Amino acid sequence: MHLVLEHDEITEQITQIIEDSGIRLEVGVDFRKFKDICEAQPARAAIKPPFDVDTAQNEPIDGFWLAGYNENNDLVHTQAIKTIDLAGVSLREYLADNRTCFPLECSNFDTDNIDVQMSGTSSAIDSQIAYHGELWAAGGEYGLRGNASSMLLNRLVFRISLAYMKPTHIVGFMEPSNILRGLAARLGYGHTEQGNLIFPSKDHSQSFHVWMVWLTAEEAAFNTSFDPNFFIETYGARKRMPTNVINQVA
Repeated sequence: MHLVLEHDEITEQITQIIEDSGIRLEVGVDFRKFKDICEAQPARAAIKPPFDVDTAQNEPIDGFWLAGYNENNDLVHTQAIKTIDLAGVSLREYLADNRTCFPLECSNFDTDNIDVQMSGTSSAIDSQIAYHGELWAAGGEYGLRGNASSMLLNRLVFRISLAYMKPTHIVGFMEPSNILRGLAARLGYGHTEQGNLIFPSKDHSQSFHVWMVWLTAEEAAFNTSFDPNFFIETYGARKRMPTNVINQVA
């Protein structure tokens, strides 16, 4: 996919707000470079199979990634998104048959016996989706975790994906603990499915639960249409948004 960013008012607003806070953004389509970027940050978990160019089962990745760096050039944020063309196969069937879409290292789990539980609405998705993952934000005084920057950056990725990937739906997976703390809502997702994927360990002594978050392209366009300053005014000032940005919108 050749990615050339064109004029979009919301995209430009978000980019300007983030850059004014001292964060440099990089967007790319080379997933070998993305893996190198992620591996160079020891505080970040290893890249997962869906976006790992070295995963044997992985098909070529048709998508893009976003990275954010602070004023010391430290990596403080990542996201990635790619196209999955279901080509008439239901999303439920795809999840049951394709281990490469799972957001975990599969070697410790019995993926042949995965329990897929989905609503009728999400099960029926059978067209081109954008799979969203590798969301990470650095913590600490100079990190982005827990402030409005991550909310804006997620909306930035949604805006770009709608313009260049033309998906019918955007889909991601999260651990239940993150969803129960409100992360899905803060990032702009409209639907949460509980107990969506349940992976038994190979010795069946434990299980790992993953919940699915998703929204339609129409919902993504609507949820990203609001003035980005709204999120700073209502959330960022309480959650360590950089002072210079808060002052600009106060």
